[in-house]
Amino acid sequence: RLDVRRGARAAHAMALADSARWYFVLVDCTGAENVTFSGRFVWRSPYGYLDAANMPRMPLYVALAAAYALLVAAYGALAAWHARTLLRLQLCVLGVLVVALVEHAVYACDWALYNYATGAISLEFNVVSVLLNAARAVCAWTLLLAVAMGYQLYRARLSRVRTVAVLAYALAFFVFTLLHGVVEMFAYTPELAEHNIPSFAAPLLSLPVTFLEIGLVVWVALELRRSYFLLRRHAQTYKLAIFKRLVGALVTFAVLAVLVFALGIVAWATGEDVVLWRVSWLVAGFGVYPLLLFLVLATVAFLLRPTAHNARLRMVQLGDDAHHDVPLAEHRRAAAAYAAADNG
Repeated sequence: RLDVRRGARAAHAMALADSARWYFVLVDCTGAENVTFSGRFVWRSPYGYLDAANMPRMPLYVALAAAYALLVAAYGALAAWHARTLLRLQLCVLGVLVVALVEHAVYACDWALYNYATGAISLEFNVVSVLLNAARAVCAWTLLLAVAMGYQLYRARLSRVRTVAVLAYALAFFVFTLLHGVVEMFAYTPELAEHNIPSFAAPLLSLPVTFLEIGLVVWVALELRRSYFLLRRHAQTYKLAIFKRLVGALVTFAVLAVLVFALGIVAWATGEDVVLWRVSWLVAGFGVYPLLLFLVLATVAFLLRPTAHNARLRMVQLGDDAHHDVPLAEHRRAAAAYAAADNG
């Protein structure tokens, strides 16, 4: 308990021995009207300003930033070594990895500065983080959709209809993701607290973002199914093996995401308050979903890594139905080219 007289200033530090949920309460016992408090209070543990519930997020972002840096370095080195036969799709993969690296590096710097230096939320870092989060989400989903459509794998280019559909969907997803991030930023950034944003704005904007993400999941699944059967029908064994591994990995990651989501619901429904704060960073999605995202991008990067056999990925242009199948003569020429590429 801290006694503060009217008009006085006070600075006080209290030592807390246990990690638990603590509350700071300001109470006026004089019965006076229009009592106001001004000032700033912070929680600081021996490890920094972050509370125990959010402390695991900082080393997580640091570790992910380091992992993305290693992935970008390895993929970039392979791209430089095989620059002559590099596919445009492989450049897109490298670009998405760079965006994810910058995003998590910004997160790591933001949380480290908060924990070790300022103990205050930075408006500048929040603005950059919201923009990078929206950009990374759109880039990652668009890359996955392009791979599922067979872009640069059995399609030299996407049709005009497909291109317009992908760009329109990506734009809508970016706009709603950005708006949702901005509205949420108003809730936890002190410099923006004076702006009265309706409390229902963030949940309302989360609806189109959720529906767009579900639509993307369905779209990617349908395109993967189409590509799988098309490659199998044309006996494209090398590309078919890549799609089989990609589908297997994505299914595994999707199952893990659903299990984590279910675990979060169960934890919130049955768990006690003293336990929830210990696992909230993980089951709420801040811990698992960034890890799953890294695994998805790492899988795509591994399957589409630049190699000496890049020519195998772009030898044959396949049609979408029987009326647009590639003639048998072209398949024979492609088989000869395969052999030449292997021998070379």
